[in-house]
Amino acid sequence: MDRVKFYSTYDWACSPNLKKLEEVLDKFNDTKSYEINDIIEFYNCIKYIDNGCYLNDWKTEYIEKIKNKLKSLNKVIGCFLLTIDDNNIISTIDNIDYMYKEDFWELFDTHKVYNRISDLKFDEILKNRYILETISDFKNIVNHYGNIIREHLLKYEDSAIILLDKYEIVREHNQKQIYLPKELTSEDKESILKNYIDSKNPNINYLRVIFNMQSTKEMPISDKTRLMAKRKIKEESDKIFNKNSGIIMETLVRFSKNMKNEKEVVMEGQKIDCQYSSDWLEQNTDYPTLLNNFIYLFEFTDINMRSNLVSKESQLGIFEKHIFIQTKKSYRTGTAFDRLDMLSTLQMMAYYKELKRINIRFENIIEWFFKEYLLDEFNIKDYRINIPSEESNYLEKCRTTLSELDNILKEYRLIVEDDEIDHELLQISSRPIPFNDIPSKIEHKYIYASSEEYNLITYLFFSDQCMLKYVEGIEEKYSNFFDLIKCEKIKAEDCPIYEQNNLNTLISKDYIETDEEGYLKFKNKERIVILKDLNYNEVVCYWNYPKNYRNEIDKMINEGMLKSESTLFSRPEIDYLNYYLNKSEFNNGLDLRNMYIHGTQPSEIESDKTHETNYMRISKILILAIIKINDDLCTYYDNKNDIS
Repeated sequence: MDRVKFYSTYDWACSPNLKKLEEVLDKFNDTKSYEINDIIEFYNCIKYIDNGCYLNDWKTEYIEKIKNKLKSLNKVIGCFLLTIDDNNIISTIDNIDYMYKEDFWELFDTHKVYNRISDLKFDEILKNRYILETISDFKNIVNHYGNIIREHLLKYEDSAIILLDKYEIVREHNQKQIYLPKELTSEDKESILKNYIDSKNPNINYLRVIFNMQSTKEMPISDKTRLMAKRKIKEESDKIFNKNSGIIMETLVRFSKNMKNEKEVVMEGQKIDCQYSSDWLEQNTDYPTLLNNFIYLFEFTDINMRSNLVSKESQLGIFEKHIFIQTKKSYRTGTAFDRLDMLSTLQMMAYYKELKRINIRFENIIEWFFKEYLLDEFNIKDYRINIPSEESNYLEKCRTTLSELDNILKEYRLIVEDDEIDHELLQISSRPIPFNDIPSKIEHKYIYASSEEYNLITYLFFSDQCMLKYVEGIEEKYSNFFDLIKCEKIKAEDCPIYEQNNLNTLISKDYIETDEEGYLKFKNKERIVILKDLNYNEVVCYWNYPKNYRNEIDKMINEGMLKSESTLFSRPEIDYLNYYLNKSEFNNGLDLRNMYIHGTQPSEIESDKTHETNYMRISKILILAIIKINDDLCTYYDNKNDIS
């Protein structure tokens, strides 16, 4: 059905719909008889005009003419809705086009049509039509039919999805307020979750959401229900793998003899094969090089010492951003993060064993950094760390290292605050230190976005959803407008009509200008480079930029577009640490610190392999802490004159 449909003021279909709107309004006659889809189309026309959506060629007189006609449209809509009652509500609903279903219930709610529809008839509507998800968007309807809706929620198998959408799940777009009847009790809500878990074909992604949920007053859930979800996840996973379905992803990490280079990485399809030179390692066994391998060989960080292992929104695919389930308190992961996480754990494991083969204990390197390197390089005295003994099993290593990780971070905070480590003061506090409370010695250590202007400009330049990147006549589709400008010669008139306002925004704010031939080009290149870095990495390291770029950052901070913070770890790294070590921020975290310190770790019956893997994960965190501490101190002393 080729009718007017309002989606949003920013939707690419805005211009085509406004052209259809012209035809609808030209043909409109308030004396004619209209059916339900006509009425809803009029309603969508009104939405466009009320939201200030006009075509560029509309004159002021024409816009005023349209606005005057809206009064007649509203009158026709109101009169039609007054004719709906118990006698015709079923046939009316059945005749509504699919894309207008939600619009109908919106009109049903705002025009109080429910006052003319009996409870008995509404119960009949719910029995034969799965519309619970739609009507839960409308407060008046839910309040009016509370008891009936409650009964259907208890019987409807997918009611759990409505609850999860309200309390747990975040939708990338179109996140709406969901209303539940006040008659629905806490016991009802948990019963709905249990019914879903026990259903024949539950979605494994929703089961994971239920398992990771934290009980709240609004949405209580018991440990027994979460355990039910965990067991159901295993059952459903076994079904999937028994069918040999899915994509096989292979990651290999190995040390080999007689290699030409220190490392060779081969990526073929879903396979990653990383080889590292045993010969090179044997020839470079000094501790500084062995630690630097995590940066330059394994690439745990980039050249600015930002962790490469964190989850970044820029690495999420289109389906991961807009389709995959994301909860309000979950750490957002995707295929790229999962692959890097697996790869880095295998790198850590292979390196640990290769070092052991050449009679070097990984733990001794860690001890050397804190007890000798920091003293020799920065005159930091009495940095204490207790490494696991050589005889310790992996369970014991996990417990010891997690305890020491907290201790070394507390010690570094004292270095920043007092220039010395007072161990008596350190012993007074036994509580773990939040990662965002660990300070840096450096002012303006990290730079973050801080305004709506940043969001708009980076969307226009770098988003794969911005339609500025589409130019007629250019066959190659660029991933964003930035790449298009960088690679092609285009003029302002080449950009789509419905994107001219956005293009004018970039021009008026001095991001884009035209050359003598009228082609678009970048204007403030320093600022654009900074925004590109920040958009991809979510954090910028101020002191790693040259002076002219730092001056530009200072301007952007003064304008309120950016802000600076001085912490040891960046925000993405803090989130990553919280995901790995606790559940203070994310309910899907690995919770390694709480697991081992509070004794809820997997039992020995599950084999030492689980503890070995977790120890490698913990060791990655320890390495990150070492890299960040060293970078913080080096940056401070290298820029001491400018910082002070």
